[in-house]
Amino acid sequence: MAPSGTQSPQGEMLEGGPPRPPLLDRIPARWRLRGVIAAVFVVGTLLGGSVMLWAQDDPAVEQPAPPAPSAVNDVRLVLSDTASPPDGEGPLRVDAVLLHSRGSGTATVTRIHRPGRALDIRVPELPVELSVNDSFERVRLFISPRHCELATRWTPSAQPLALTWRDQRGVVHQDLSGDHDATMELALIRHMDAACGP
Repeated sequence: MAPSGTQSPQGEMLEGGPPRPPLLDRIPARWRLRGVIAAVFVVGTLLGGSVMLWAQDDPAVEQPAPPAPSAVNDVRLVLSDTASPPDGEGPLRVDAVLLHSRGSGTATVTRIHRPGRALDIRVPELPVELSVNDSFERVRLFISPRHCELATRWTPSAQPLALTWRDQRGVVHQDLSGDHDATMELALIRHMDAACGP
């Protein structure tokens, strides 16, 4: 028998109190919702960034070639009207105007094209010389798809045409141009879809 004042080790009992709820249950519901939204945002951002990096490395996606910028955009191309081919096949005719900035000297436009392999653009009137006294010239562009997969992805406002011209000193410039409205944008996109359709 154990002396009085001491207890036997067999009679000891540890009491731990009530069980604790899991960590997730201790976080209020509104904070759990905020955490889920933040996690979805982070995962979406990482996934979107990964897809963008993958798409930039994809050779099938047309990347516009950076033009050699000119100090001043002396020449502009404005797309004004379209005429679909009568039989529904063939190139789309686009009426356009080349404009000179009315600065000193002349500008000889030698080429209008889209960098890459998506489009075939013919302009029978080129080369065209513009000057202060002859500041605009009407031209016709005949646009057709060269590579259908790339042509159907083309967005004219995001990937404008390139305008190559030579100034009076013989220096060659290349500018992005092709100002147009929403109606022209839709006509160009629809023609590429129709020409490359099933």
